Amino acid sequence: MPKILMIAKLFPPMFDIGGKRAYRFAKYLYEMGWQPVLFISQMPANKAKDESLKPLNPEIKVYADYLPPWFKDSGNNLSDATIQRHQPKKNPISLFLEKLFAWPVDRHIWLSFRNALKLKKIIKDEQIDLIWATSAPYSSLIFGALAKWLTGKPLCLDLRDPWTLNFLEKNRPAWVQWLNQKIEKKVICYADQVVFTCEATTQAYQKKYPFLKADHFQTITNAFDPDLMPQTQVMSEKSKKSFQMVHFGNCYGPRNLRSILEALVELRDELKVDLSNLELLNLGKISDEDLAFAQSHQLADLFVFKKAVPYQEGLSLLKQSQLQILMAYGDETLFIPAKFFDYLLTQSPILCISQSSDLTDYIDQTNSGKHFAPAQTKEIALFLKDCLSHAQVLEKIRLNRNLKRIDDFSASYTTQQLIGTFEKILKIEYSKSSTLQSNQINQNP
Repeated sequence: MPKILMIAKLFPPMFDIGGKRAYRFAKYLYEMGWQPVLFISQMPANKAKDESLKPLNPEIKVYADYLPPWFKDSGNNLSDATIQRHQPKKNPISLFLEKLFAWPVDRHIWLSFRNALKLKKIIKDEQIDLIWATSAPYSSLIFGALAKWLTGKPLCLDLRDPWTLNFLEKNRPAWVQWLNQKIEKKVICYADQVVFTCEATTQAYQKKYPFLKADHFQTITNAFDPDLMPQTQVMSEKSKKSFQMVHFGNCYGPRNLRSILEALVELRDELKVDLSNLELLNLGKISDEDLAFAQSHQLADLFVFKKAVPYQEGLSLLKQSQLQILMAYGDETLFIPAKFFDYLLTQSPILCISQSSDLTDYIDQTNSGKHFAPAQTKEIALFLKDCLSHAQVLEKIRLNRNLKRIDDFSASYTTQQLIGTFEKILKIEYSKSSTLQSNQINQNP
């Protein structure tokens, strides 16, 4: 049974959606005959827990030592969806101070020496065959690279989203961006394989690093876990409105609900549709701008926002909704929101707001809903009018879902993809080792 060291700061029972990818891989790798060994963070005592996911098999060993007890992790309450408040825009002074005291990669970079030594010991004690490191934070990738340097074990980096091509990187000081470019290049070149969750991102990095082989980069999307399919009614209070639209997640950066809100104004004022039985529910943070728009256009009664709920409860809310709202990051096309795969699991029709991208391609391939560009507010309003007037519009979407294509996004399928990557890496390493031994024998007959 090959052993895989999995480096992931975020991991359940944390609410963070990024940790669920590592959890799914660990769960299904074990079920498929591989032995994960986890290097993760201890659950912060001051953070809310999400107990939705079942504990992993007890034979999966866990080292919850990513952060030392003395290291105070920066609790970014602005992105913590378990705190019920909207997402305010940062003032100029806050932005200035962030840039003034910025450091490259992220603040966990200062743990590199400490974590590299710990990983070296784990690799020796557990007889690890391969290292897998996932971001964010991007310092996890550096920890993985240092572990490879100290032990010689092959390394697979799972960036999920782009690093230096990320829209969040643009807000960092120029010197940090420059240094991050250098660090990213070193780490990516040193890895044996680099994985992203979006094909457009994979292609962007192939173009950015043309001197590396194209197959150095690979796409393995996020996934849904069929075991989490909601079977019972949601535990929280059900909406009193007959038509509920649900967005499951935070609004930040270029992601906002403005297109939906404008379409609702168009629906009410221009198309003369009664909205008294409609509700738009956001589970997570909203932006100041969305809140102000809703209030100024008399949408406050139908625009409901709550803090994030436990994962299983959120899935149940999505399943009973009439429409699942899926917002891309504005005009950004290098991201596929992880919630898309949860939406596939819960089966309610999807209303996606995105520029033409991998995300809209997946909507079309799975026949799971409709998509519109952010500026198409009139078309969105007309679609909503049809949904409100004719129940068969949404029922047709449900019945025509492409189940075969949807299965390609299950956790078991994506884990099989990852296993294929591991087998390729280990086969190459075995070949290198055999060649080296053969050369040594020939030199010392």
